[in-house]
Amino acid sequence: MYGDITKYGMQRPKEGPFFIKIRDNKYPVIDMGVFKNIKSGKIQVLPALESIKGGEDEVVFENGKCYQFDAIIFATGFRISPHLWLQEYDLFLNKNGTPKLMYPNHWKGENGFYCAELAGTGIIGATMDAQKIADDICNLISK
Repeated sequence: MYGDITKYGMQRPKEGPFFIKIRDNKYPVIDMGVFKNIKSGKIQVLPALESIKGGEDEVVFENGKCYQFDAIIFATGFRISPHLWLQEYDLFLNKNGTPKLMYPNHWKGENGFYCAELAGTGIIGATMDAQKIADDICNLISK
């Protein structure tokens, strides 16, 4: 239905959606609005994240390229991997990859670091986190 998504920087999963649902109890979802923006070039898909240099705003990707960002938002939906990407994750995340701050303040770290839905609150929690993050970034920009 979507054709070759690799030309947009996305990798096709090795397993199909039903296998992923049974194994991980997660539903793979494609947001058609996001996909449209990826195809048009409004959203750029970058390679896998290798690390974030602690105390800096520089992100290193698996292809070796580094970029600086004003804000970093982890919205992966997975609690098992963010701490593997961060060199100094213990400043924000526990060893199991969940935020140190408890709900409802779990979404905001320091220095423009955010995470959505790492507290295990599901799609509704992810929506609330995303709105809080967007509001916070908007407040920072308008200052």
